[in-house]
Amino acid sequence: MIRKILAGLVVLVAASGVFGVLVVRGTFGMDQWVVRQVVTIFETYIHPTIDFERFNFSRPKTVELLGATLTAEDGTRVIEARRLLVQLAKRPKRGEPIVMERIEIEGARVLMDAYLSEDDELNLRGFVPFVKTQNVQNQSEVAENVRLSEVLQIRKLMIRDSSIEYDPVLDLPNMVIDGLELDMDVQPDNADNGPGWYALGFKIDRSPLLDIDFQGEINLDTLEAHIEAFTLDVVMGEEAYTSLPPRMQELARNHEIRGRTHIVTKGFTDADDPSKSAFTTSIRIEDGNFATGDLRFPLEELVLDVEVHDGLVLLDRADAKLLSGELHLPTGMFEIGPDRDEMLLEWEIRGIDLQRLLRERAPEGEPPFVAGIFSSFGQVGADPRDIMDTIEGSGEIHVVDGRLVNSPSVQALSRAMNIVGRVTGTTYSDSADVVFTAGPDGIDMSTFKVATTALAAEGHGTLTWGWVIDVLFSGGPIKSLGNKLGLVGQGINNVAGRIVKYRVYGPLDEELSVEVKPLGF
Repeated sequence: MIRKILAGLVVLVAASGVFGVLVVRGTFGMDQWVVRQVVTIFETYIHPTIDFERFNFSRPKTVELLGATLTAEDGTRVIEARRLLVQLAKRPKRGEPIVMERIEIEGARVLMDAYLSEDDELNLRGFVPFVKTQNVQNQSEVAENVRLSEVLQIRKLMIRDSSIEYDPVLDLPNMVIDGLELDMDVQPDNADNGPGWYALGFKIDRSPLLDIDFQGEINLDTLEAHIEAFTLDVVMGEEAYTSLPPRMQELARNHEIRGRTHIVTKGFTDADDPSKSAFTTSIRIEDGNFATGDLRFPLEELVLDVEVHDGLVLLDRADAKLLSGELHLPTGMFEIGPDRDEMLLEWEIRGIDLQRLLRERAPEGEPPFVAGIFSSFGQVGADPRDIMDTIEGSGEIHVVDGRLVNSPSVQALSRAMNIVGRVTGTTYSDSADVVFTAGPDGIDMSTFKVATTALAAEGHGTLTWGWVIDVLFSGGPIKSLGNKLGLVGQGINNVAGRIVKYRVYGPLDEELSVEVKPLGF
């Protein structure tokens, strides 16, 4: 009899255990309650609903959703994820808010489908609206068990093997950003820095096109940041274009944008009061290129070292190798802040090959549109709060070994001197010299000399910031086409300069007008 009673107790206990597992961890038990809590938190703040193929709750604190999807109210599937993992900060208990401290997303696809609304505005299907802004801003209106302050203690965010796919409207190419990797660590850092500070570290890996690494501390209340190390590596070229938004793809291809960029920043920043920031930034660009219209700007190398402190932005180093020449900025200073009123920049440009500026090479056997070796130096200053009304500066421009017959001023003078047919030579012996000062009204050219195989002229005048030129030249044709500005040419030029002057004026993007002024009147 006792044996039967003991056996019955064993069976009862076993059955109770099985029933407990089914109830507590089964479909109607703790597992489903925990998962439903996680889903409810997300759906409190976003419009799309969350579905999943199956879930796992690994005690004591890990929730895993497999085959998760976010579906908008109109039925559009906007996000798909192979796996969504949520790590809780503490063991979940009924009647208490659950607290999320770690989120991992694996194999996610963000599907962005653009369309034009009835009023011709560009929208994203299923993404507008996406966030329930009212619930985010008015926490008192949501249930206590889903308030952000109660449920979020995010310490880790990871995204692996994910992608963004953007299908634009019209006939623009799709944008695809695949292989996205994000690893972010967030820890409270109140002990050393005070309230509101978080230690933040994250890495975005889209090698070889994009790599971002950040280590530091951020105050979410004051928008201050201690940057221990921030690095950004970007490689721009044909392979990277498909990762850009459609209109950016078109822009990048049209302008042939390419290059390798490396940026390193360290120090302290204050977004609310930039004058308090103190940091250094180093920028390196190699094998760069930018083209617009008929011009191209190939950049072999750019080295830029910037230091920010006490409301000043200082150029410690600014050097570039481009167009077979060099650009150097020996002085660069910019004041920031409400009471700062000075900006100063000096430049030195040497050996720039103007022929390399041309986007298209001249046909075989024909001369280029323009050629010459360009150099310049000068300085400019202004109040950064009102640059165009306070700008002041001066400088010089020189061109040697050039072909300047197609420049607007030479074309205008050639028509006035009736020597158009003589300025079509293929030699590279033209020259130009300009000495100028800059002010709010534009550029005042105290000296403007130009000499080609067919003419020589010297003048003075102005160039407005609207690119309207007005120059009074004296000069004339040169008899010997083989002599750029020899004694004969100088003599003719001196005599002609006393008798005839030419006023060249008009917008530079149009054919310039010329007035012939006998005896200089």
